[in-house]
Amino acid sequence: MRGKNEVEADVFFKKVFEAGPEDARPFHQYTSFLLKTKQWDKLAEQVQERKQDPYFGGVAERAEFQAALNRHHWNEADRLFAEAQQSKSPNVAMMKSRKARAELNKRAEEMGVKNSDRVKLWWMETPYPGNFGDIINPYLIEGLTGIPPRFSNKSDRLLAVGSIIKFAKKGTPVWGAGSPRREDKLAPDADYRAVRGPLTRDLVLRKGGSMPEVYGDPAWFLPKIYNPQVEKKHKLGMILHVAHRGAVKNIDPDVKLIDIRRVGPDEIEAFIRELLSCEAVLSTSLHGVIVAHAYGIPVRWCVAPKAKKRISGDGMKFEDYFQSVGRSAPEPLNLNSLDRVGSDLAAVCTDNPEAPIDLKALAEAAPV
Repeated sequence: MRGKNEVEADVFFKKVFEAGPEDARPFHQYTSFLLKTKQWDKLAEQVQERKQDPYFGGVAERAEFQAALNRHHWNEADRLFAEAQQSKSPNVAMMKSRKARAELNKRAEEMGVKNSDRVKLWWMETPYPGNFGDIINPYLIEGLTGIPPRFSNKSDRLLAVGSIIKFAKKGTPVWGAGSPRREDKLAPDADYRAVRGPLTRDLVLRKGGSMPEVYGDPAWFLPKIYNPQVEKKHKLGMILHVAHRGAVKNIDPDVKLIDIRRVGPDEIEAFIRELLSCEAVLSTSLHGVIVAHAYGIPVRWCVAPKAKKRISGDGMKFEDYFQSVGRSAPEPLNLNSLDRVGSDLAAVCTDNPEAPIDLKALAEAAPV
């Protein structure tokens, strides 16, 4: 007798053929269902049949890679990722993100750590392969606890770094997360241990929640985890938010551009070394500012209003953070108003904290 999952799989399969030849969405739903229900043989059959299809091939490639990760077939996953890189597949960025997540599982497996002993954690993975201010979440938790966390969508997973507080549900532990806007729908019954700054706490209280007066972005713990001695090679560095790529022109070649798009421990540590190689930094990214503060690098908050894309929110997150370090948000430097961006701008990098984050209080508020 056929099982329920097999019957449901056939329903999805029928939808694939009912859809138009250029509509890959039903096939994506079908492969996702096969992954979820661990129907590996049926999935492999579909992948082989459709991997070269101009419309379904990308979905098949992603499904095959995810199956290797889910089954802990690490060598197979490495091979598939290398093939995607060689073919310059548009899936590479997403696959790189998934690979970094799976490597947490691999390290835990090699350490002999049970899933029940790992911190359940959620972080924003898009835009792929990752934004530094989001993907430092697992790096921080592993560095602080010594155990790789596990990615989880369950309501009891930890929310730590980023403007992700709105994703908290009943009982969700919140430790350092913030809101990107002054008005946001929040769960009043989440477990608020600490938030990014006073404005986020005010929002929590207005929405019916309760929490102690403990502030701080956990990214301030980074120097406790990784703080190499790096030679100062650049007078000025610049960190642009992903929304601002290409929006700032006339950048002098002696200005060190530090790409915010990172994923995995090696790339996170490379970002930190690049930051430390600069005497001062301009940043349109909030976490560019925060990490510069944590490492004692003079920084100037900047904006790029001519960018086609906008940073999500109403700007509250910058004011929220600056208040957490004892000052109000400064007037940002408009990079689009400058004729050129040169290393002489190191002199205006004065948006520094008045009071450091109380790491002892933040650590004591941690739910793990």
